[in-house]
Amino acid sequence: MATSVMLTIAGVTFNVTPAMVGHRFVVISRYSNDKNNGEGDRSDIWFGNQINLNGNQAWLDNFSQNGTTINVSGWHADDYANAYKHHFILLYDWTKGSEITRKEVTNVTSPDIQKAYGNILGSNQARFSTNFTINPADVHDAFQIISRYSNRADGEGYVADSQNYIGNRLLNVYQNPGWMYQINYTQIQANPAEVGHNIGPGYEGVKTYLIKSKLGDANIHNQYTYGDGYAIANFQRSHGLPATGWVDLNTWKALGYSADLWYGIDSYISPTLTNPAATRQQRIDAMIDAAYKYMGKPWWAGCSSMPAYGVDCSGLVMQALYAGGINPTSASSTHHGYPGNEWNSQQLFADPHFMNVGWNNRQRGDLVFYYAPGTRTIWHVAILIEPNTVIESWPPCVMVQPIVNGQRNIIAGIRRAFA
Repeated sequence: MATSVMLTIAGVTFNVTPAMVGHRFVVISRYSNDKNNGEGDRSDIWFGNQINLNGNQAWLDNFSQNGTTINVSGWHADDYANAYKHHFILLYDWTKGSEITRKEVTNVTSPDIQKAYGNILGSNQARFSTNFTINPADVHDAFQIISRYSNRADGEGYVADSQNYIGNRLLNVYQNPGWMYQINYTQIQANPAEVGHNIGPGYEGVKTYLIKSKLGDANIHNQYTYGDGYAIANFQRSHGLPATGWVDLNTWKALGYSADLWYGIDSYISPTLTNPAATRQQRIDAMIDAAYKYMGKPWWAGCSSMPAYGVDCSGLVMQALYAGGINPTSASSTHHGYPGNEWNSQQLFADPHFMNVGWNNRQRGDLVFYYAPGTRTIWHVAILIEPNTVIESWPPCVMVQPIVNGQRNIIAGIRRAFA
């Protein structure tokens, strides 16, 4: 494996040594009166096309099992491949929570990978293939592959691993049918486009509640009104800010809140409480455990953030689903506070990626949806924890209740997230 390569930036070619890998580079064009060192009186131009030598992409073309033999092939393009001479494939057993074995492999040329990922120095020789023989007692365990470049012959020392193992393939793990939401085996992340959003008329959610708390008109139906906008505009004028009536980050900080809170409220996704080897029941338990973290918290309209704050019914369900590894695209915890999204229970009920379950087949972990009295409009969702008991967010708080009571007694249907 090569220990140095040529790198071209802005039409200028440089020799890259192993010590340069992991760094970011930019070309500076300089005129100088010092012909030897380029110092002295000088005029610089910094070019904007930077190169970051920290590229890391990997994929498995085959990860299959035949009895005690596990076959693996794929590719791992990594800038560190030019610095670390040894390439190892590690077999990780999620059931046992430990590595089973590893093998050093010799990569072969990969013009297809270089064509797609030519900005990564190791893309020209990235393909590998190997197999493992496992103990007969382990054949039903859940396995995943780690691809590793190392500077040592034992695969330790300085290493560069494929990110999140190689996340596109796992063996012997529980998964939903293809038409349902697929289970995420790594932590679900908030949509970056929604994190840090401004607050204006019609918005709800935790940030709105905290803003209204400063204005002295916070309540459980915490919608940001035009009256709030006028009050914020006056506040902005008094603090030398543009009087838009919308709360942006600068206004938020002027109200006395931190930037970390501004982004943290939006980006909170309940931690995945299982590992890839988790069974169906363990994922359902993780979902319900996450819901219990909100027990006693107040019902707040449009809220779905961390357990330190209030949450509404669909907001609670979304965070619980995240904990089990399900990311329902028909709704999101951050977007839940946008205008018109308080009733995300309606989108969840209509979502074709959940299984429709008959009343007599209901099970722990199913989602129970309710009609508003006298209508066919979905207005509430709860999580079944026992045949006739749910955990739900309903005014005044998150609580455990009978599946039917005097306030919400018309069940619209049952939906299942884990087949």
